[in-house]
Amino acid sequence: MLECPIVPFIRRWKVGLAFHGEQGGESVHARLNNIRRDIRGLKDELATLMSVMTTHWVQTRPGAQ
Repeated sequence: MLECPIVPFIRRWKVGLAFHGEQGGESVHARLNNIRRDIRGLKDELATLMSVMTTHWVQTRPGAQ
């Protein structure tokens, strides 16, 4: 039952299923925490969030810059 929607999902989002498992989630969480630590000088919460997400996006998809 699960195998039918998997291929379109992977093609659309360009990520494998491991990204959505517990270990994948923990890995992403750890990476985001490391990025947040690196930019802890920002005072504005929105600027911090945008910087964390932009940095994560560039690190995980270098060609997307």
